[in-house]
Amino acid sequence: MKMIDPFRYDVSPGEVVTIKVTPVAFGASAFSVEAVFDGSAFAPLPNTGNTPTYKFTVTKPPTRTHRVIMEFTFLAGSPKTARYEVAISGQSDNNCPCGFTINKTTGVKEPVIRFMVK
Repeated sequence: MKMIDPFRYDVSPGEVVTIKVTPVAFGASAFSVEAVFDGSAFAPLPNTGNTPTYKFTVTKPPTRTHRVIMEFTFLAGSPKTARYEVAISGQSDNNCPCGFTINKTTGVKEPVIRFMVK
């Protein structure tokens, strides 16, 4: 996987991609993360509740794109310092560490992450 920018990556056919979300500084308040993969609900892996982790295998042919849309929610009462740290990894990562951070003050909390098959 090669990072083009925090929301665009080049990937290879058959590559396994992992997206790990770490909620930080939420204290006692709850957090909420939702994801959609290529238009369908995308559930985190079992037993990853405190750090929701999503995984998929690149199945599209070259020149096509997999898309992951994520929605990060800051519930009432969450501290000003609360944030989501998102780590994205694949095989033979290039231009990494890869990922991004969504702060409570971040304007767009529903980023689209694109994985172009090369």
